[in-house]
Amino acid sequence: METSYLKTLELDKIIARAAEGCVCKEAKAKLLALEPQCDPDEVRYALEQTDAINTLLIKNGSPRFGGVEGVSALAARAVKGGVLSMGELLTRSGCMEATVNWLNSSVIKSPRGAELAIFSLSTVFGILIAAINTIANICVAPFVNAIGRKNNLHPYRSANILATTICSFPFFVPFGGCVLLLLGGDKAYSDGFKQILLGGFYMMPSGIGKEIVTAAPLIMCGLSVAFAFKTGLFNIGAAGQYTLGAFGGLVFALLLHAPWWVCLLASTVFGAIWGAIPGIFKAYLNVNEVITAIMFNWIGLYGCNTIMYGRGTGAMYNAKQSKTFAVTGQSLIPSKLFGWDMTETFGYKSCTIAIFLAILVAILLYVVINKTTFGYELKACGCNKNAAKYAGIDEKRSIILSMIIAGALAGFGAGLYYLSGAAQWIPGDSTALPSEGFDGISVALLASSDPIAAIFSAIFISHISTGGGFMNASLFPPEIADIISGIIIYLCAFSLLFKNLIVTLFTGKHKKAPEPAKTDAKKPDGKEAQ
Repeated sequence: METSYLKTLELDKIIARAAEGCVCKEAKAKLLALEPQCDPDEVRYALEQTDAINTLLIKNGSPRFGGVEGVSALAARAVKGGVLSMGELLTRSGCMEATVNWLNSSVIKSPRGAELAIFSLSTVFGILIAAINTIANICVAPFVNAIGRKNNLHPYRSANILATTICSFPFFVPFGGCVLLLLGGDKAYSDGFKQILLGGFYMMPSGIGKEIVTAAPLIMCGLSVAFAFKTGLFNIGAAGQYTLGAFGGLVFALLLHAPWWVCLLASTVFGAIWGAIPGIFKAYLNVNEVITAIMFNWIGLYGCNTIMYGRGTGAMYNAKQSKTFAVTGQSLIPSKLFGWDMTETFGYKSCTIAIFLAILVAILLYVVINKTTFGYELKACGCNKNAAKYAGIDEKRSIILSMIIAGALAGFGAGLYYLSGAAQWIPGDSTALPSEGFDGISVALLASSDPIAAIFSAIFISHISTGGGFMNASLFPPEIADIISGIIIYLCAFSLLFKNLIVTLFTGKHKKAPEPAKTDAKKPDGKEAQ
């Protein structure tokens, strides 16, 4: 572009005026380095981005920025596959520096004092978690025991529910609140915790629609992991099976333009095939399914990304947006159910009947596991494969079928998500496995591997994640919701330590020995026995 045009448009003055409002040095430097674009396609793309941002500002208002520091170094490491620690997040927020300065000035006077401070903090929080859990379990256990006995509920079932609940949901509030308090100070509730508690309700009705959309794949991935747990296997390969499911659905949708149910079936089959491989290795070569599944997670990810990218010219790849083309037409899962348009109700374009399909699958899986001979055989093989073998059950067949079904469930979840138009696959993001696969482990743990409970635990995780997206970005990183979810999952796993205690409270640790029966028999001398 000619210099005279730039002077006429006073672009330099516009950029300088905009730079005055920057609170971050890195952002200001990038703004001042902007140059006009001459490519029409690039200009149109930039205008579309500007319009999208302007729409969000009109709808949600301008975000509040203050004291923002540059994060380019952290972002560069994250893009390369690095994981940001909690310490880095605290350091960026400024809370850690303030806390450490106070401790050094008021409490710690020597290296020995620093060691004692570290020991004290670790001990206090460890004892606090253990003590609160123990007290809560002991207090609630008698009531749960009475209710379970009255309704013929097995003591182990009652103990499992109590342990999981006590050690997860109640501690979300205090410990999740502590994390937000450390990062946001006095704005921890107004700009952070409130949004997480409300979740999708914070921005109705679109927030509810988003929560529903993200819950569907979480339900399926949770069912995938839970089903494997039920059969004695650990399906850590749900992420890879989810990837193959997304790939299969997009191939049929973008290349073949098949109906949505055909694309969904393709996602299921691709996921089942990828799940069968660790099962075959486990059944015939006795290779641990965890090792095999992790390896095939990355094989599936890199393989699918390579095919879809196709050196930038792939048939499914949109080079202008650096992601696959959007699913359209008959390949989209419908949003209407018996005349009810979910898109209009919730104001979210990707809100489809996917959530109802996921719930239906969960119910069917519950029936298969608990009400059929096939499900009993799989559970029996998972509990004790040797006993199952002597009972006439083909253990190799059970292992392979279990992994096939687990993979099919994960692939089905990917189809529900991407065929709803909720997102487009990004082949360039080659180092990041889909988070839904690992979130499925969280869902399964919270649900205690129960298919029906997986529905509610998935909605709970989706609720937190959706609320985390509404938090003030200038105060809290979006990953804070994942941190809180991680705390909940840790405490859920911590519940296993109390499971035996609760069972003891329910069933009784010691049973009174029966008294020997009294007899009126007489001794040989004719006297009665004493």
